[in-house]
Amino acid sequence: LDEDGNPIVPEEPEPEPEPEPEDEDAAPLGPPPKRQAPAMTMLSHTKFVIFGGESEEVTLDDFVTLDLKDGSLQWIEHKVEGELFKQRKGAAICAVGDAVYVFGGVYRDEDEDTETLLDDFFVLKTKGNVVTAEAIPLKGAVLPEARAFAMMDKTGSDTLMLFGGVNATSAINDGFVFDIATREWTRVFRADPALSTPTGDLATLHGGELLKVSSSGGNRFDVVAQLDLAALSQTFTSVPYTPRT
Repeated sequence: LDEDGNPIVPEEPEPEPEPEPEDEDAAPLGPPPKRQAPAMTMLSHTKFVIFGGESEEVTLDDFVTLDLKDGSLQWIEHKVEGELFKQRKGAAICAVGDAVYVFGGVYRDEDEDTETLLDDFFVLKTKGNVVTAEAIPLKGAVLPEARAFAMMDKTGSDTLMLFGGVNATSAINDGFVFDIATREWTRVFRADPALSTPTGDLATLHGGELLKVSSSGGNRFDVVAQLDLAALSQTFTSVPYTPRT
């Protein structure tokens, strides 16, 4: 009883906040904003990732997935936490398990109307609807230079390969391997004149070979026939390509 003899009614505890929903419970979005030069990869057999790009002269840092499971085609925007990184377009990107590795790209400062080529490297770790960013310091005897529009692909369960791209003045055609366990870069071959192209190239790893298509308009199809990731020199073969009419 209180001082006036009235019964004391205990206050009800405040309800606990509900946990953030996981991917499967997150509200689906419409398609993300139109953009140029986003980085794209497959996080799993049913999850397609779009990261960054440029929209109306503004570089982006959003992380959006498209759920291909059961043909649902739902877009989901993930909350990015952890260490800060610059918005970018043209980054190299590769998924390993539930992590997405990102190298380089181009940052546009809309206030100064300038573009900066990046050489930073970080990993985006996914868990449910949250993505956590972690910067990875560059380590190795020879390090990859700043570049954009490069290829990055898995060469094994614990290694990635970075190839090509463009710098501020020309195309790049060297290659590096990143060891996920030691977090160290190794240059696997130097730039070779036989692989030089004036405007960069499209490349992918397939069946132990590095396949590269020139984007210079010359319809040239280059194949690295022998890809020894522990060597510093490679044997290159150039295969002529004639498009069908």
